[in-house]
Amino acid sequence: MTETTEVILPADLAESLRVELGPEERLFWCAQPRPSLFLRRAIPILLAFPLGMGGSAIAFLVGISNRGDPMQIGLFLAIELSNAGFLTFLALMVWHSIKRTVYAVTDRRAIVLVEGVLKRRLLLGPAEVSTRRVTRRTDGSGDIRFLPAPGAPRRGRMPRGSGFYAIDDVDRIEALLLDLAAKHSTVAEGCVHKQAV
Repeated sequence: MTETTEVILPADLAESLRVELGPEERLFWCAQPRPSLFLRRAIPILLAFPLGMGGSAIAFLVGISNRGDPMQIGLFLAIELSNAGFLTFLALMVWHSIKRTVYAVTDRRAIVLVEGVLKRRLLLGPAEVSTRRVTRRTDGSGDIRFLPAPGAPRRGRMPRGSGFYAIDDVDRIEALLLDLAAKHSTVAEGCVHKQAV
């Protein structure tokens, strides 16, 4: 493996990653999620909420408009505006989180740092990276989701949804993780679930 980095990180994220690395630890890869890929994954969620709310809103509006009570119509519009505000807030939080996330693979572990409003630091050793689900897209990008090892105790499991999402060249990153697991793990092969998109 050779040392390489994929992106120029914002100064504070680069510093957070530098602080996280040990004195002799070598960085092989680091990157941030690609916003267009990440948002593509979020579109169904971001659309399902307003479509579901819109359908119930139209039914509610038709029901109260037959009665002609302006107070109920005003209340309905206020509720819909607050829902739209909440959805906008959610979309901005996702965007901010994308820009404040960095993924890294070193000679010792995989690292996920989120330095946004909700801070998160996930450090995965060879055993944790050996069990993963890989999703590949036709352009070579994809996601690598880390899964709990078979037979792992329920306590102390990694957080749900842990992984490298919306990354380019997913096969090369998976090879780095395989190499990391093979060098340090007592188990020769991890369990890998592959999924094509």
